[in-house]
Amino acid sequence: MPALSEAAIRQQTTAQSFQRGKEYYHSGAIISLVQRGNEIQARVRGSDYEPYQVNITFNTRCLTDTTCTCPYDWGGWCKHIVVVLLTCLHKPGVIRAHPPLEETLASLKKEQLQALLLNLAAHYPGMVDEIEDQLDTPKQSQRSKSAQAASPTAIDPRYVRSQVHSIVHSLDHMRRSQAY
Repeated sequence: MPALSEAAIRQQTTAQSFQRGKEYYHSGAIISLVQRGNEIQARVRGSDYEPYQVNITFNTRCLTDTTCTCPYDWGGWCKHIVVVLLTCLHKPGVIRAHPPLEETLASLKKEQLQALLLNLAAHYPGMVDEIEDQLDTPKQSQRSKSAQAASPTAIDPRYVRSQVHSIVHSLDHMRRSQAY
C-alpha cells in the first residue's frame, strides 16, 4: 500500500467528513478489513442497519480508486473511507491479508469450483440468473430476437430498493427547503 498520512487523507475530504471519520476510528467502527492484492475491502458500522462496504484500490505510488456504499455526495471522501484509511495508517496490523480471488480460485479443481457455485446459488437465488447471463447459456441463445423483444424486462426489486434508499438518505444532511 502506498504511504499514507493524515494530511494526505485530509486533503481529499471536507473538514466535517475527516472529523467524523476520526470519531468513527476512535469508536472502532471497522467490522472487517481485508487486503487482497492491490485492494482493501472493509465493512464499516454506520447509521444504517447494514454496514457500509468500502473498497480502496491502489498501486505502489497512490490510491487509484475509492468507493463506499453510503449515499454521501458532498465532495471528497466520506467518513467511512476516512476511517478505513486512518485504520490502515495507524493500525496496519489489523488488516487481514488474503491472496487475490484469482489466485484462490486458480488452486481449485473443477469439482470444487462447481460445488462452490452451487452452494452460492443456493444461498443467493438471484445468482443463478447472473451465472447464466455470464455463460450465455444455450437457452438464451436459442431465443429469437422477436421473443426477446416481446418479453417484459425483469426488474430486480433489490436494485430499486437500494436506489430509493440511497436517494432518501441523500436528503438526510439537507435543510428541509433544500430537500424539498
